[in-house]
Amino acid sequence: MNIDVNNNFKVVTAKNMTENGYCKGFAINGFTKCKLKHNNEYAVYHANPNVYGEEWYVFCTVEFDDDMCPTCIHEFFQYKTSGLPTNAVLGDGKSAEEIAV
Repeated sequence: MNIDVNNNFKVVTAKNMTENGYCKGFAINGFTKCKLKHNNEYAVYHANPNVYGEEWYVFCTVEFDDDMCPTCIHEFFQYKTSGLPTNAVLGDGKSAEEIAV
């Protein structure tokens, strides 16, 4: 199946990369379903624009700083390119130059 990535996701990701000093190309894998384990139980989350002709998105609660916010999941993704300035890496205080491959 080949589904295009949401345009807002593309814009936000590219903006985040350039704001953090990364100006090279990068690759991302996108997924329509994610299975996560929490408290020894699995939950399946869907983000698919076309399941039997209908959209199938789920809602969850996301924590931002000290605030909780309901949101609809539109994408699941995994960076394929190593050395990207992701939030996890930047949280360690590293610059784009320090993590570049």
